[in-house]
Amino acid sequence: MLTLARPASFLLACVLSTAAVVGVLAVASPAVAAPVSGTYHATTPTRVLDTREGGGVGVSAGAIGAFQEAVLQVAGSTPVPAGASAVVLNVTVTAPKRSGYVTLYPDGGVRPTTSDLNFEAGQTVATLVVVSVPASGKLHLFNGSAGTVHLVADVSGYYTGANAPSGQGAFGALPPRRLLDTRDGTGAPEAAVLSRKAVAFTVTGNGVPPGASAVVLKVTVTEPMSAGYVTAYGGSRPTASNLNFLKSQTVSNLVVVPVGSDGRVSLFNGSTGTVHLLADIAGYFLAGDPVNPGALGALSPVRLLDTRDGTGGAKLAVPPLQARTVSVRGRGGVPLAIAGTDADTGSVILNVTVTAPTASGFLTVYGGPVRPVVSNLNFVEGQTVPNLVVTQVSTAGTVTLYNGSPGTVELLADVSGYIPNVQAPLPATSTSHYIRNITGVSADVLTMQTEGCADARSGSTFVLLVVGAQSKATALLADGTWLSPSNPGVRLTNQSSVVRLSYPQLRRALDAYTLGVSSCAVGNVTVAIGTNSSGFSDAYPASVKGADWADEVMDKLVVRPQVTLTGANDIEASFGDTQANAVIWETSYLGATSSNLVYSGSADSCPTSFGSTADCGAAAGQSGPSWTRADYANLAYRLSPGRITALPQVYYGSQAVQWANINVTAGRAIVFAGVLTENASACGLDCAMTPGQGWAALYHSLSTTVTTPSIPVVTDLRVDS
Repeated sequence: MLTLARPASFLLACVLSTAAVVGVLAVASPAVAAPVSGTYHATTPTRVLDTREGGGVGVSAGAIGAFQEAVLQVAGSTPVPAGASAVVLNVTVTAPKRSGYVTLYPDGGVRPTTSDLNFEAGQTVATLVVVSVPASGKLHLFNGSAGTVHLVADVSGYYTGANAPSGQGAFGALPPRRLLDTRDGTGAPEAAVLSRKAVAFTVTGNGVPPGASAVVLKVTVTEPMSAGYVTAYGGSRPTASNLNFLKSQTVSNLVVVPVGSDGRVSLFNGSTGTVHLLADIAGYFLAGDPVNPGALGALSPVRLLDTRDGTGGAKLAVPPLQARTVSVRGRGGVPLAIAGTDADTGSVILNVTVTAPTASGFLTVYGGPVRPVVSNLNFVEGQTVPNLVVTQVSTAGTVTLYNGSPGTVELLADVSGYIPNVQAPLPATSTSHYIRNITGVSADVLTMQTEGCADARSGSTFVLLVVGAQSKATALLADGTWLSPSNPGVRLTNQSSVVRLSYPQLRRALDAYTLGVSSCAVGNVTVAIGTNSSGFSDAYPASVKGADWADEVMDKLVVRPQVTLTGANDIEASFGDTQANAVIWETSYLGATSSNLVYSGSADSCPTSFGSTADCGAAAGQSGPSWTRADYANLAYRLSPGRITALPQVYYGSQAVQWANINVTAGRAIVFAGVLTENASACGLDCAMTPGQGWAALYHSLSTTVTTPSIPVVTDLRVDS
């Protein structure tokens, strides 16, 4: 960290602290298995370069000459070991004689045409840099100005395996490459960006894999015709800014920005004049909620603090030399478990902005009990300055922002990510099935027995067998009739014709399956036998369907060693039945059997924002009134606490958030059997989550309402051949 003395004037008192922008993985790793590739390792902030007189750290003391460079040995000694793949440095230029820029690059490589920070004559300015480390462990720092400069660099952490990242939320380092330059047509048309307009450019395919959750960009504004700001975003534009500028000023900042579903990122010009914009790629984060310590959980920006309107605290400017503490735990998607003991407290990524300062000064953001003697951003009177900050969270789940100036300031903070410091206990994937390959003939026995044995041998500990529907839907059975009390059974889908399977035929197939499981299992396997009771219940009343599933299916199945049987129902509002009929089915089923029940439906049209108190809306194709959050809580828990478990479908992260909100409605008492994803062959492009991603999304979402969620299994639905 830069430890320049704080002059009495408070002008540019401190430079950016080692709460580094791309230290987004900056947490101390607990004692777990070897980290995945692309994991960040936090270090004690350490000075590795100082060219000032009396400094001489890393190189001999002396200013860097015009268009000359310093060579720094950064790896192979404390705190960065040999073999580190990338390093995070806080680089500061001070006492520059002329305007210019600084570029960092690995030893042995060609100096890129990009810059890492820009400066004016006499200006002290700092920025964060992520740069790949070569085998030699050396980096070059180039002074791109016609005058001398002094350089200071502090290391705050390093990456291992960032050249071949693996695991959800892992970081992948990339050599600097310009993806956007509106001055010459790189990435977008050759034209200045108009006032209050945005320019979009593609980031995937430039070393960034499809589906990456976020990218690290150095964004630069140049030739602005008036003062303003730039917002970087993927998807919907947030209200936060990433850098602010004055007329004719060239300024840059490192940003971590989510990637849109189209693989693009947008930069919005929030000024009344035109600007030219540049963006250089530095790295990316793999998609998925993190399950390993030190991985990034990317979030859509949510405002947690605004002293101007009272968000997150009092509607009051922060007084001179005073601090404002804001709660971050459980807000905006930040897990409750982000704050634990001193040893396992995680971190959050905040875009922090100072506005309307009445005097010059600095801001320090911290989560520990003692305020550090560094700053995160510097400002002058009347200036608006944002900066991305990564800070550990206090054991109380808070972050503190200190106003180091003799005047008042207004403060804003938007959360855009979190960094867990605990290992999420990701279970092995079990396989579940749509039963679509049986027709009621004797050959079903061998087919199902073979399948049961295969599932047991693959290590499945929980299997959901989804067997057609008890509803009439919109098609007659092959014999021209509807399912009814006099013509009961299930209607199998994806058949060349609509096939009715009678309950005796179904039991024969299911008994064969459990025989296969029992014969080949090493430990106990839970087999949930499910159907879909939704759809219209006029011809086959819900009360009869529920009792039939108990009496004619579950209670007549053979009890096998190492096999636990439970019923299941895929209940969804969009399938057309009423919530009242869903309750009747469950009540009838539970009243007719001692077997438990797994709710395996979705929460159609329920709110997908973390912590939302809104209710559910009308689902597509739904008849009758909307289902409420309380309705889903009843079906997934309250109708029979202790006998109903929830196996929610999670094909998108938003579906996991729905269940976190419903769990709050249920008093945080829903028991989750696991999470259900669906193999792409079953539902095509609708299936966006791998089993691990689906489980991690549900774990993350629930961890915003309960500290340590229990989700013992992840199971993937597949279509039988």
